Amino acid sequence: MTEEEKIAQQIATVPRMPKSDLAKFVQDFVDGKLITDRHVPQDLIGQIFMPLIFGCFEEYSDAEKKNLGIVYEYYDKAGPMGINGYPMFMSLHIMHKDDWAIAASAIKKEEARRKEYLNTMENDLRDSEIELNQKGQDHGKEADCKDGSVSCTTPEDTAGRGSEDDLPAVQQAES
Repeated sequence: MTEEEKIAQQIATVPRMPKSDLAKFVQDFVDGKLITDRHVPQDLIGQIFMPLIFGCFEEYSDAEKKNLGIVYEYYDKAGPMGINGYPMFMSLHIMHKDDWAIAASAIKKEEARRKEYLNTMENDLRDSEIELNQKGQDHGKEADCKDGSVSCTTPEDTAGRGSEDDLPAVQQAES
């Protein structure tokens, strides 16, 4: 093997990602900041990730190509043109298949965690709304509304606003 072939072989490898980069990838994936070859139709991959058409993996051995997990790129790197509703990129990132296995598992866990968080938040909001409605009903009872409605005001609510006689005729007609 020549020196050039050795250098090309070192360059043409699918690198492993540091854990911090992998964590960022998972976060960005779930946040919808990037697109992978798994998001697009197989017959459009080369047209979406343009470096594939131009032979970006020619220097890779067949054995090293088997280590390729996914191809991805961030949406903010998209070119001005698209194809069939998909963005087009003149750059791409690659991920080792072992890193992709780890990331795919972490993505599922993060999506489940976020779904659980949203469910919890929805329940908390529902509980808060119920509490506010109950306080509003309690407030109305304390105010001893003449018509029994919950929307009447207490003397504290109207302090400093004057009397009904001070309201314009339109507002008096509505009340």
